[in-house]
Amino acid sequence: MSKKPGSKEGALKKMLIPFKLYIGGPLGNGKQWFPWIHLDDIVNIYIYVLDNDVRSGAYNACSPKPVTMNEFASILGKVMNRPSFFKVPRFALAIAAGGVADIITASLKVIPKKLLDLGYKFKFENLKDALADLF
Repeated sequence: MSKKPGSKEGALKKMLIPFKLYIGGPLGNGKQWFPWIHLDDIVNIYIYVLDNDVRSGAYNACSPKPVTMNEFASILGKVMNRPSFFKVPRFALAIAAGGVADIITASLKVIPKKLLDLGYKFKFENLKDALADLF
């Protein structure tokens, strides 16, 4: 089903299994913010920073258009032509993933302001386009 390595790595790899089995859906309550980035953009950000002699400091490497977990699961389901209504409650994540459940259900609304201010242009700002590129 996947064409590119990005769908075989990171958090997305683990999220694909229930969707492939037609039991996918949001993790936790679904209301938490879920920062994401396409592999092409993370690589391009490294190159951009090196090529442009960017000042030191921390940069948020994430899409400038964050989504909630509900939105992420819904878009992933649409791109994969699968339903997205089986919510995985926090306690079930804690049983299955242990301490990682806290990380998965944390809400982080992150914006890459410094990258945008420097003029970096994202290849994939839109989650639907990013996921469609992977499948």
